[in-house]
Amino acid sequence: MKNKVKRFPDELAHQIALEYLTTDISQSEIKKKYGFTGAMTLYRWISKFGLSKPSDKELKLNKVMKKEQAKTAKELKFEEEIASLKKELELEKLRTLALSTLIDVAERDLKISIRKKPGAKQ
Repeated sequence: MKNKVKRFPDELAHQIALEYLTTDISQSEIKKKYGFTGAMTLYRWISKFGLSKPSDKELKLNKVMKKEQAKTAKELKFEEEIASLKKELELEKLRTLALSTLIDVAERDLKISIRKKPGAKQ
């Protein structure tokens, strides 16, 4: 009786091959994790997709970049605070524009000088 061959879509096979190449996981652990057999399966996928094992320097660089990309809770809090402050600033600009327009209309229609004249007497 033959065993049924498990087929993987190309996207998943590519992802599995990349995971094998870019992490310290062994071939047997990858096979167990994704549930496939065959001694040459991973190597066939690597060849099929034209992948190669990155150098130690590239692996270290990837680890550093991942650490930099992962934001801490403090950074996320600061980003939320910045977004909130930007929103408040935009609302304050609109408020200032509305008040300035109100003063312009009052000066024009009611002939009242509201703004302080430059060079006022001391």
